Amino acid sequence: MKNILIDGSFVEKNVTGVQRFCWEILKNIVKYEDMKFYILIPKSTDIKKLDGINNLEIIQEGKKNNKYFQFHTLSKVAKRLKADVLCMSNFTPMFKKDYLVLHDVTFLDKDGHNRFLWALAYRFFVGFRFNKHKNIMTVSEFSKSRIDYHYKKYDVNKIKVVGTGGDHFKYLNSKKPDVIKDNEKYYLSVGSTTPNKNFKYVIELAKRNPDKLFIITGRIDDNMKEYVNSLKNMRLSGYLENEELKYLYENCEAFILPSTYEGFGLPPLEAIFCGCKKICLSTIDVFKEVYGKSANYLDPNDYINLIDLNNLKEISEEERKRLTETYNWENITKNVYEVIKG
Repeated sequence: MKNILIDGSFVEKNVTGVQRFCWEILKNIVKYEDMKFYILIPKSTDIKKLDGINNLEIIQEGKKNNKYFQFHTLSKVAKRLKADVLCMSNFTPMFKKDYLVLHDVTFLDKDGHNRFLWALAYRFFVGFRFNKHKNIMTVSEFSKSRIDYHYKKYDVNKIKVVGTGGDHFKYLNSKKPDVIKDNEKYYLSVGSTTPNKNFKYVIELAKRNPDKLFIITGRIDDNMKEYVNSLKNMRLSGYLENEELKYLYENCEAFILPSTYEGFGLPPLEAIFCGCKKICLSTIDVFKEVYGKSANYLDPNDYINLIDLNNLKEISEEERKRLTETYNWENITKNVYEVIKG
């Protein structure tokens, strides 16, 4: 029986796209009983967060959730267990290069994240002994092409596209958040205010459409709060509970994501699974790959000729079926399992 040690550094973090992938794969992959699954979490992590996940042995070792934990402690425990390591949040141990899910290469692409020190650290730690990985998994053909572009010495046939899922809201009840009032109509955007999310476009939409309400939810930087305070038709919610986010997805006039760079772009998929009727996405390659004919497309670099919110098409039932039947966690987990099974 194959032993798999899962990097549990994601357990104590806020749930965004990468952490969502980690949680959903964890909950589903332990159903495969022909492997022995362990998860390693540092002592600073509340073990109760893993309640309800069966067929999983929890190991707590290492004081804090930091890069030392990921690069050294994981290797040490894996050696002791004679296990392969599955890392799903872009990092692997320094010398134990088994299975890595690398969601994107924003730290290498010029259209990605532009914080210099952050990008520099990623370049070193991800690139160190990169060619030693048994397999690299990623979430889209676009991300695969960018990994192959930057790591040409790595065998492209060992880079596997596993996708991501959007059905994690399926069993949740929705709850109206305080950010909106009863019967208010609004346009929704979800994500952090990092440059590649390009929420400048949404701000311009709000300026051009003063009769419409725009809501951005997720991590919000202080400088953006100050910038939009003067806009009466824009609200920043910060992080919300999943039940509240589901309500916003269900009831928005349209979902808008004008990113200049994404490895996949999970929020539009979440919106579609929640019944959102219209999505507006930028014309970047990965959105066209994943969302195809379901989206209304906008030029993320054109702040003058903005998308017309009064003339948006709805998602066809054919497209909704294609997306929901392809990008669900049962399928995605099976893809991951097949890679590590070998």
